[in-house]
Amino acid sequence: MKTAVKAVSLLILIWFLAMPASGGELRVTGFIDNAIHVEGNTSDLDRDLTRNGDNVTVGDTRGQFFFNFIASDDLRGIFAMELDAAWGAPARNRLGSQCITAEQCGFRNAIDVNNFELKQLYVDFRIPQLPIGNRWRVG
Repeated sequence: MKTAVKAVSLLILIWFLAMPASGGELRVTGFIDNAIHVEGNTSDLDRDLTRNGDNVTVGDTRGQFFFNFIASDDLRGIFAMELDAAWGAPARNRLGSQCITAEQCGFRNAIDVNNFELKQLYVDFRIPQLPIGNRWRVG
C-alpha cells in the first residue's frame, strides 16, 4: 500500500511539474483629467455686463482607471472605475437651481455627481471546446 501511495504521489508531482506555467497578467490603463473654469458676470439676475463682482473660478478632476486581469486569451476579468471631484465652488446657490451650488451639480462640469463610480465589472471568457466561435461575458 505504501508503494502505491508513493507511486501515485510521484505521478501527481510529475504531472504538476510537466504542466505549463500559468501566469496571469494585470494591465492598468486610464487617465486623469483636470479642468479649470474662470467665468465673469455669472448671475442670471443681473444683465449688467460691466459689473464683474460675481466672478467664479472652479475646477474639476476626473480619473478613469481600467484594470484588466488576463489569465489567457480565453479568460479575462475587467474592473473599471471613475473618480470625480469638483472644487472651488462657492458655498451658496447663486443661480437659483436646486443644487447646493451650480458648479457641483455635475453635468455642468462634464463630470458626474458621485465621487466614486463603478463603470465596468465583468468576466469575459471563451469555451474553446465548442466548434463554433463564441465569446461570453458575465457581469
